[in-house]
Amino acid sequence: SYIVTFKDSVARADVGKVAKSLAGRHGGKVGHTYSAALRGFSVKVDEDRARRLAADPSVARVEADGVAYALGTQNDPTWGLDRIDQRDLPGDRKYTYPTTASDVTAYVLDTGIRTSHQEFGGRAVSGYDFIDNDAVAQDCNGHGTHVAGTVGGTTYGVAKAVKLVGVRVLNCQGSSGSTWAPVLAGIDWVTRNAVKP
Repeated sequence: SYIVTFKDSVARADVGKVAKSLAGRHGGKVGHTYSAALRGFSVKVDEDRARRLAADPSVARVEADGVAYALGTQNDPTWGLDRIDQRDLPGDRKYTYPTTASDVTAYVLDTGIRTSHQEFGGRAVSGYDFIDNDAVAQDCNGHGTHVAGTVGGTTYGVAKAVKLVGVRVLNCQGSSGSTWAPVLAGIDWVTRNAVKP
């Protein structure tokens, strides 16, 4: 698989049409199209056809697709919250915040969010699932829920009343599968659908 990025001469409204035409001409199949965060598409073709695709005058670049992974674990979030609101050590064992961010929506691009988790108090919803291609972005790994908890959980969260939207771009193993395409599709979806304060 490859990620194809268009030159600015391709209008955002024409991305889908141009992607389908180019993929068809080069014997490929379009996976995702991107028109908000970037202009382009993912395509399944062999290396030779990818080189020919790259030579098209409307194409800025063609890159081999890769795999995205969820990494890192926060083992002691309590001291971390203490460090957010002060620079000097030792910490004062308090987390002072001027707002709960109740007018903010945070989009968590990860393994989804377990929206029923008590830490979210009904503030978490599904946005879209780019692994299963449906509107239910429930977490089957735990990483996305952990990230959402760090962002907006009532106990350990930084923004304790933020609205959380799960955008699932990583599978149950914490990977994007064999491709970056779902991650780019998630970024594109958030760019297009973001609710701003």
